[in-house]
Amino acid sequence: MVRTISTWTCLPKNMKNSALLAAFENAILLLGKAIALLLFAWLLGPAAQGSYTLFLATFALVTTMCVLGLDTSNNFWQARARAPGRSQALLGNSLLLTLPFSALGVGGLMGLWHQTSILSELSPPLYGLLLLAIPLGTLALVSGALLYGHNCFGHRLAGTFVHMFVFVAGLVWEGLRGKISVESGMAAWTIGLALCAGYWTLISWRRADYRVFVHRITLNRQVGYAWRSYPYFMMSAANFRLDNFILANYWGLATLGVYSVAVAAVEIFLYLPRSLVNATLTHQASHRTPSAARVLRPLSSLLLAMLPIALSAPPIAILVIFDAEFHPAILASLLLIPGIYAMAIGAVGSFYLFSQNRSTDASIAAALATGTTLITCFILIPPFGLTGAALATSVSYMSFCLYVLKAISRYEKVPLLSSIRPDWSILKRLRDQVLRRHSI
Repeated sequence: MVRTISTWTCLPKNMKNSALLAAFENAILLLGKAIALLLFAWLLGPAAQGSYTLFLATFALVTTMCVLGLDTSNNFWQARARAPGRSQALLGNSLLLTLPFSALGVGGLMGLWHQTSILSELSPPLYGLLLLAIPLGTLALVSGALLYGHNCFGHRLAGTFVHMFVFVAGLVWEGLRGKISVESGMAAWTIGLALCAGYWTLISWRRADYRVFVHRITLNRQVGYAWRSYPYFMMSAANFRLDNFILANYWGLATLGVYSVAVAAVEIFLYLPRSLVNATLTHQASHRTPSAARVLRPLSSLLLAMLPIALSAPPIAILVIFDAEFHPAILASLLLIPGIYAMAIGAVGSFYLFSQNRSTDASIAAALATGTTLITCFILIPPFGLTGAALATSVSYMSFCLYVLKAISRYEKVPLLSSIRPDWSILKRLRDQVLRRHSI
């Protein structure tokens, strides 16, 4: 039986609720990042903003490498689990694997510190915080993914709120004292991450009836799915961060700080698709009649409706909010918009492929995009700086989206663009519901 369809999104109702909770979670993340960006950029300048961006980019890349795809594997298998024993085995296996994965990441990062000039741009306190954050981030990824599989999106939201609240409170407190620095801000961020990871692990333990054990058959399934999905996530993390590292290497932290403002200005349009990706995996994995169009058509309709805002709001915001030294980010933000829209469709489409156990297709798409990023970044960034980085990123994201749509087309045996054909009736129903609700 097909689940009841929401009158305003054409998504299954239980998936809509999960997506809304994920949307609130992403809104909290965006708000925390926005406050940090404004404080660092306003009070400390582009170089400090560049250090903050390099810290987060390194953290994201290394934790993705450490987890080896186990986070998505946990989501997939937990969504299909029917017996409490499966949840206990999934959590026990995850905790067993987290320690060596974290050690691998910390050891690799220590090696990179001595071998590369890019990470040496981070101060020793920042480097120490980064080493501490790696095991915490790995634990948060595997335990948080189990909550997605349990459909506990509310607990995910609570953990993220604690993380960002501690981070922002620390920034504001240091700002009021006049002692704000990237080091003090990231110390608060790391404390919040520790509380978040601990809370998510505790809730996963409670959902497993406070009992965990290691189960070899379940472990083989987890690791098997993880290794198939790992190339996708490793390549995706590299694809998202390579431009930061290459730009910092050729043009320095100040230019990276300006570029991060352009990225932050347009990244808000990835807010809706990021809210849909894990809901797509959780619900389409167990749906009797899965369909990419059920998710992608409403998304493409909303994105096209927001296009005038996407083209005007970021440049105006940068012009009004930031000093002249950040104004080169205006052109970069406009060049990023086509890529951001393509990534919005591609990200949700790739998680649909994961829900149908088609991780190989998603990994090929990510590998293609990463290769495109490397080539275009090394061609465009040395002569053109942040403008070249923005153009290279857009080209890469569009290549990723194109291959994902091709894979969906091949799997569902439908025309290439049929899954993203806009359905304007969705927006009409949304408008009518708003008018009825407010008696207009």
